[in-house]
Amino acid sequence: MNFNDIRISTRLALGFGLMALLIVLTGAASLVKVFEPDTTFNLVTDDRYVKVVKLEKIKDDVNTIARAMSYTALMEMPDEMRAQAALIKATRQRIAASLEEIGGTLTSERGKAALREVMTSRDAFVAQQDKFLSLIAAGRDMEARALILGEARTAQHEYFTKLGGLIDYQNELMVEAGEVADAAVAALQRVIWIA
Repeated sequence: MNFNDIRISTRLALGFGLMALLIVLTGAASLVKVFEPDTTFNLVTDDRYVKVVKLEKIKDDVNTIARAMSYTALMEMPDEMRAQAALIKATRQRIAASLEEIGGTLTSERGKAALREVMTSRDAFVAQQDKFLSLIAAGRDMEARALILGEARTAQHEYFTKLGGLIDYQNELMVEAGEVADAAVAALQRVIWIA
């Protein structure tokens, strides 16, 4: 059978059928490609960014503890000192809960290793807090002040450094995810232009 022998109506039907098939295939390819940037964008907004915000909040909480320690060392009224000690303990619990939550969402070995470093430095800072609170409770204010200016400050600095390292890593992951999303959008645009 020769193509010229086919009736015009049949040729038109085949042509429109082929065109409809191409439109459906283009639409399907576009739908598949459109989910790639969406998935990557959700990874950034629902995972990476959330971790960075929580880590920054932890840094703020560490500063709150340091300020409470300083205020406590300067105060002479027992009620105010107890209030600052309670603030230190409550903030410490909030930090522990946040770190546990973050730890449950880390999947890469590098992220888990960075969190272990944060936890080690946190333990050192918590030990300094406990030592400080013991000195204050014993009425050894001068030693408590010296601790704040020496060992506690060093421990806090190390804690900040390790938190900063984990934040930097999460920021790197956000940038990588953004690059993946950009590539997915470019691929989607190519599929649409080709079609």
